[in-house]
Amino acid sequence: MRPLTLTVPMQFEASVPQLHKWLKGCINNLPFPELLERLEITLEHWQEEYPELIEYETLSRFLAELRDRGALRHISIAISITTPEAGEGVDIDEERETNKLKDGLAAILGPGADVRLSVLRFKPQETYELVVDCRV
Repeated sequence: MRPLTLTVPMQFEASVPQLHKWLKGCINNLPFPELLERLEITLEHWQEEYPELIEYETLSRFLAELRDRGALRHISIAISITTPEAGEGVDIDEERETNKLKDGLAAILGPGADVRLSVLRFKPQETYELVVDCRV
């Protein structure tokens, strides 16, 4: 088995360090990780906090090493934070979070990389309001 694409959807209360640990184990158990061409990561969590810069940096180093030793040409990361309607405690500073993504994931940014952080606030009638949308 020689997978060219790996899609990693984590749709539970997971943090970036948990994602990194799980992803590292998953990739290290592939029979031919150096043949992986495309990696798509989706992380959804329901915590009223943003990932820390160090968390992005750790993930970025691992992904850069993976890219540098093989065929990995495309990395897509989508992080979605969903807060309750009363989640007014979430600090909304899109510029700060965009800069944190740029700095923390610098090792993998460039052609073939797509990174997005979004914060959704749950509203009545089961709808969501997009309050932060950072892309790098």
